[in-house]
Amino acid sequence: MEIKTKLCNPVNFGGARQVSQIQYIVIHYTGNLGDTAKNNADYFAREKVKASANCGAWN
Repeated sequence: MEIKTKLCNPVNFGGARQVSQIQYIVIHYTGNLGDTAKNNADYFAREKVKASANCGAWN
């Protein structure tokens, strides 16, 4: 299986941190009607949303 990834718009990134400071990575279902992982990745790559998502992944 090929997993595709897309980084989010850099204006949405917070401050830098060391990898050792990261305690959790959360992956969750959005529950939006007709939503796809690719649509979410495209949205976060394109928009300034001030949210914590940094990367989208889908197959």
